[in-house]
Amino acid sequence: MKRFGLSLVSLILPIAISLALGCTLVFAIGESPGEMLKYLWWGAFGTMGNTFITLRWATPLILSGLVVTIAYRAGLFNMGGDGQIYMGALCAAIVGTELVLPSYVHLPLALMAAAVGGMLFALIPALLRVYLKVNEIVTTLMFNYIGLLLTDYLVILRYFGGDSTTAVEIATPRIHDTASIARIAPRYPLTWAILISMLLPILVHIILKRTAWGYEKEILGANPRFAQYVGINIESGALMAFMLSGAIAGLIGGLEILGTNRRFVSQFSTGLGTEGIVVALLGRTDPLGMIVAGLFLAALKNGFFAVERMTNIDRSVALVLQGMILLFISSHTLGRIVFDLGKGGAVDGRDS
Repeated sequence: MKRFGLSLVSLILPIAISLALGCTLVFAIGESPGEMLKYLWWGAFGTMGNTFITLRWATPLILSGLVVTIAYRAGLFNMGGDGQIYMGALCAAIVGTELVLPSYVHLPLALMAAAVGGMLFALIPALLRVYLKVNEIVTTLMFNYIGLLLTDYLVILRYFGGDSTTAVEIATPRIHDTASIARIAPRYPLTWAILISMLLPILVHIILKRTAWGYEKEILGANPRFAQYVGINIESGALMAFMLSGAIAGLIGGLEILGTNRRFVSQFSTGLGTEGIVVALLGRTDPLGMIVAGLFLAALKNGFFAVERMTNIDRSVALVLQGMILLFISSHTLGRIVFDLGKGGAVDGRDS
């Protein structure tokens, strides 16, 4: 019960403090905090259309948080989500445009290509980390730029004969309908990919908590020396976790291309990989927590579009709120301090 109370406080408190500070900021610039909160809620969930758009943004954010979480649970940091998303997206677009197959084959094959593309793009940083002990934060961050520029180059080479001056925009042709993911409502960009983003965290949770493979990854992340002592292969375990993380990142790119954009477009990902770090921290690196955290940040993102339209408050306030949430979430002892002070106990400073 104490652990549950601590987790609940650790989740709610950063959000509450950040919203309070955000309201203070809005008041300081001469605007109404009440108006901001009203339109923030309306923009996120006020109408069926707004709710659909919020769920549309939640689809990649939930999975992006899962990318960071899987690597983190194995003691690794995958900061290369953006590069892996681009590579997976291009692989899905190539399969979607170049092949003509029945829909029951075409769509699964395109999604599989996306996952494999992301996984292979994560393989090099994973190998460098596991066998040469090269810091994976540095390599994955560098590979973000490589992924962005390499996919642009490959699109220009394949579809524009290598001459970028002939391209109005760097993009592939539209994918075939047999490879597309249907929209739930024709007027809105929400697709059935939302089911994947909701079910995959549940599946990962079951794997981590109910299988020997998942238990090994948990031990590996918690105490590598103990994992080695009990006979767990540290190198292969870390490699598998990193590649699974990259595969999910590639799947994000595939879902965006096959569902929302229907073609690969240069720089289509607006920092989805980076936002996954915020989602993972907000969800306490728990696969099930990614669903709640992803929905919250999607509501914040979509709600502030309405705030910007209906008030004089700039959408950059949303970025300030996200930054403050990240700041407070990063303080692992914040929830413990408040919980222990409320019980009159001492703070031991250990992680929960």
